[in-house]
Amino acid sequence: MGEVIRFGGGRGAATGYFSATLPRAGPGVLVLHGAPGMTAEVMALADRLTSDERFSVLVPDLYAGAVPCDPAEADRLEAGLDPRRVSAILRDAAEHLTLNWHPRLGVVDLSARASRAREVAQAGTVETIVVFDVPGPEQEVSDAPVLVLADETPASAWRQMTDFLRHYLS
Repeated sequence: MGEVIRFGGGRGAATGYFSATLPRAGPGVLVLHGAPGMTAEVMALADRLTSDERFSVLVPDLYAGAVPCDPAEADRLEAGLDPRRVSAILRDAAEHLTLNWHPRLGVVDLSARASRAREVAQAGTVETIVVFDVPGPEQEVSDAPVLVLADETPASAWRQMTDFLRHYLS
């Protein structure tokens, strides 16, 4: 359903998986992949958020096309990320969604640390955030409403996440 696109400008351009309905009907959701990278499952989540909920979804590829084959390689790729480059990619991805598709933006952070969601929230206007297994209080993530999903079944997590996103992005 979606496609890989380029966003950002010049030498700082990045790629990501983009899934949207036409016309530009749905609010933007930035899905931030975890250590396993931009896997088929993450892209399927983006497509499902588009087809079922009509969100415009962008998954920025922080590993520039690399998909780790095991947890050790995932950890190595994660550790090798340049924090300044990651910040620029996240900022450009959020701007791409809000300037080109819809001014309202939610973030789904699959990284289990919420540090990337926090970074996006600090860089611009984020209406709501969904995070998984965040240590510490929710207030540490953002001033925006935050839904923390931990130990949920996939069906329960999906229902809670989509209800939360629809509520705050509608």
